[in-house]
Amino acid sequence: MFRNRTASIQQALQEARAASQDANRRLADIETRLRQLDVEIGRMQSTAESEAAGEEARIQKAAEDDVRKVVAAADRKSQPPPSRPAAN
Repeated sequence: MFRNRTASIQQALQEARAASQDANRRLADIETRLRQLDVEIGRMQSTAESEAAGEEARIQKAAEDDVRKVVAAADRKSQPPPSRPAAN
């Protein structure tokens, strides 16, 4: 009777150790995947910030070009028309 009980306890301990090792292995896998996600998120943020800065520069340049065009058009309208030769 005690031998059966001892064997049963030892079997339960072995199963518990195996379950614990499996849980630790799965935890390590999950932690590794989380670290990889952190790296990937960092890359994505960096790319988004870089693209946003580029887009901001393009928009700024386009706005400056538009201002120059409007000023040039206004200057052309404010200049007197060229003089025409008199007809004799």
